[in-house]
Amino acid sequence: MAQTRTSIPLNSPEIVFKGARYTQYGKPYPASSDKTGPKFVQPQRFSEAVLQTSMKISRFNPQTAQWAAGIEMHLVTNSQNIVMALNILPARRGRPGIFQVYKDGKHFKDYRLKSAKTARSGQIRIQSSDGQKHHYRIMLPATIAIQITSLKIDPDATLSKVTLPSKPVYVAMGDSITHGSAALNGISTRSYPYLLAPDLGYDLYNLGVGGGRVSPLQGTMLKDWEKIEVITLLIAASHITKTRVEQVVAT
Repeated sequence: MAQTRTSIPLNSPEIVFKGARYTQYGKPYPASSDKTGPKFVQPQRFSEAVLQTSMKISRFNPQTAQWAAGIEMHLVTNSQNIVMALNILPARRGRPGIFQVYKDGKHFKDYRLKSAKTARSGQIRIQSSDGQKHHYRIMLPATIAIQITSLKIDPDATLSKVTLPSKPVYVAMGDSITHGSAALNGISTRSYPYLLAPDLGYDLYNLGVGGGRVSPLQGTMLKDWEKIEVITLLIAASHITKTRVEQVVAT
């Protein structure tokens, strides 16, 4: 008979997200249910107020802005099985998204999921046979938007407190090159901001949006951080022609 796994409340302090300044929680379960906590958690790079603003003002597609580029999920557990259920949000074009799992700092396994024009469910199963406590870092994909609808571990296992060093904040702004969207197969760790951040010793917040342009609204949103050490901005580099580059250099 299969074991009944333990459901972890999605607002548990033992679940830590990095690279997401905003976290949206779904409505709680009915009081009659034996489940606790919110129905889903969605770590986000942009505030709900910005995502609800018209494209004419925000200057980017809010659907693309929900993609989870650069967002990390951290767990410390001795469970031999971790089962994470997902709601994959709809997209105009189905794109593959790669979840990369690191175990105690080393690359462990990749999981490939794909978005579609309608929302659908998905699941990630992480297995470790030794029953020892491990630190898992789950890199969310750069090219799909997800909600985590449940997290389950073995009944005799526990989640432990995640301890991460305090680092200065690096905010990367730009279009698809910063976002790392299409050309990198949805792998957040291949984007240039993600490669740069650990070399500098910074915590990354990737605000790049494929096809987007920087707007005053994004600049206003930066006040939500207490302190930002570095901001980089890269826009339209992929659209600059050789002639235009020569003109810029000449001036």
